[in-house]
Amino acid sequence: MGAVVGVIVFLMVFLIVLGAFYNIIERGAASRLLRPYIGLFLIAALVAALGVIVGALFGGGQSVLFFIARVIAALTCVALCLHLIVIIGKKWL
Repeated sequence: MGAVVGVIVFLMVFLIVLGAFYNIIERGAASRLLRPYIGLFLIAALVAALGVIVGALFGGGQSVLFFIARVIAALTCVALCLHLIVIIGKKWL
């Protein structure tokens, strides 16, 4: 039962994130600001997916890939936050 609930929650979160990305990309001018960050998030997702595949095939080594994916995602979040702070600061000053 827990696995079914976990899969349903995962699919719902995935669809919400996919819809958010679609909305951001569809907007046009604003998406030019976020395109590099979306690309870096997709690279982090690709590395994490590679970690899942490596873990399923070989039974080890996935922790390194998950760590790399977390580092990429965290640094991307920091860069995006700093960029947004600069944009808001320029607007107010």
